[in-house]
Amino acid sequence: MFRDMETGEELEIDPASLRSGYLEKMKELCDFYRKGLAEMGIDYQLVNTKEPYDKALSAYLNRRAKTRR
Repeated sequence: MFRDMETGEELEIDPASLRSGYLEKMKELCDFYRKGLAEMGIDYQLVNTKEPYDKALSAYLNRRAKTRR
């Protein structure tokens, strides 16, 4: 059950039935940003929020240092 925090409207949804569509839309969004940022010479790095930010940042900086040589 999902409830709109502004209107209070409730909607019963089966998350499993929405999963594939949601994942496709997220892929399209990530591809959009990846392409647009690459065109401007800006790095794009997808990060898992379960990973500590310092480890994710360190891994990104290490990869970047290797590719910029």
